[in-house]
Amino acid sequence: MSAIPALPRISKLLLSAIELGCFEEALKLGALISEQALTSLDALEHLNGPVSFSVERLQSQWRKHFVAHKGSESSPAYLTKALLHAFPDRIAKRRTDSKSQRSKSQTVELILASGRTAEAPLNEVTLAHDYFMVLDVQETSRLSSFQLKTHEIVSSVS
Repeated sequence: MSAIPALPRISKLLLSAIELGCFEEALKLGALISEQALTSLDALEHLNGPVSFSVERLQSQWRKHFVAHKGSESSPAYLTKALLHAFPDRIAKRRTDSKSQRSKSQTVELILASGRTAEAPLNEVTLAHDYFMVLDVQETSRLSSFQLKTHEIVSSVS
């Protein structure tokens, strides 16, 4: 893992993806995460879209460390499993509360596997699912609380 010029979580994602046969998808998603280039709450929807030059450059740089690897097409379920290997502590459950509280705050509170909490914007993605994989968080001044950047959730963990 130390030979890969990436954050440890991204390195773990790429190594797991090779084993699961979803390397190309993980390579693209890892580069998008590293470059903070995700623009919506559902990170998987970015897999079919265009990427910036910096994301392409990062993918190319990382691909050189996996010369023997051949590209493969796989289902999002394999990528989700690779993400679970890399981000096991980032599984979150939406806190259930009354509808009146949700509409007042415009955010949804998520409880991470570590027991800490995070907030995400209230929208169709966060209302449609109970479980999430949080790929990027930003710590706030509130003790034991994180504020999600408004775009790094893989829709649901099944």
